[in-house]
Amino acid sequence: MKKVPFYKYQGLGNDFIIFDKTIAPEDLSTDQVVKLCDRNFGIGADGILFIGQSDKADFFMRILNSDGSEAEMCGNGIRCFAKHLWDTGLTTKQIIPIESKVTVHNCKLFFDDNNKVQDVEVSMGPAMFDQKDIGMNGEGEFVRQKVERDGIEFVGTAVSMGNPHLIIFDKKDIAEAKQIGPKFESHPLFPQKTNVEFVEQLDDQHLKVVVFERGVGITLACGTGACAVAAAASKESRVDRTKPVRVDLPGGPLIISFDDDNNEVLMRGPAVKSFAGIVSF
Repeated sequence: MKKVPFYKYQGLGNDFIIFDKTIAPEDLSTDQVVKLCDRNFGIGADGILFIGQSDKADFFMRILNSDGSEAEMCGNGIRCFAKHLWDTGLTTKQIIPIESKVTVHNCKLFFDDNNKVQDVEVSMGPAMFDQKDIGMNGEGEFVRQKVERDGIEFVGTAVSMGNPHLIIFDKKDIAEAKQIGPKFESHPLFPQKTNVEFVEQLDDQHLKVVVFERGVGITLACGTGACAVAAAASKESRVDRTKPVRVDLPGGPLIISFDDDNNEVLMRGPAVKSFAGIVSF
């Protein structure tokens, strides 16, 4: 039996196991991933992050969801990943280029008074609205269109932040989202499934979101989801894209802004180390 060190981080309660470079996704079976992420029989996490090599950046981040499926990108995860690289001395850069399956993300570190990483701002790439870019069964943009499943109908906007999102401006609590989310996660419009965000607009630049995350379920936060929500709100003229947008998730707020000169969505939020340990498998 192999003993492997692991690190546990969370960003607004969206939590992750991080392994060092000795472990790759291919080294774990789906059953092992599910067990490691199980909150009763394992370490407990929404997903697992792996440190890999990159030809385009300093590091490559790969992500397995708690059901064993691989995600293209994770906004909360990459903040935790960047903090881990700094905390463990794998980098001394305060702006760290990290590649995901989507693109290269520049992760800017912000420190507290004790020189510990407190927040990370991530260049998340562009928000894309064409259905082909989202991986949908259709052409053109899917903005403010009706979407129906099992007799439940909403008006939704689809966005890609490198992974698919269906944004629904309709207030739902966690219990409601837990019931409705799976129906739309697996909607036929999305062959690879989709993340589903239910949004309440609190003020001009202030949104409140409950996320049903693809391959995971209800999570306390979703970084790509917050970016997709802000982008959809801008597309629907609900917010002023020249100003920062606050997106409140069950685990806390993220600040989303738009760098139109570089066609980037920027996400800033906290990253926290929870604990470390040794796991055997």
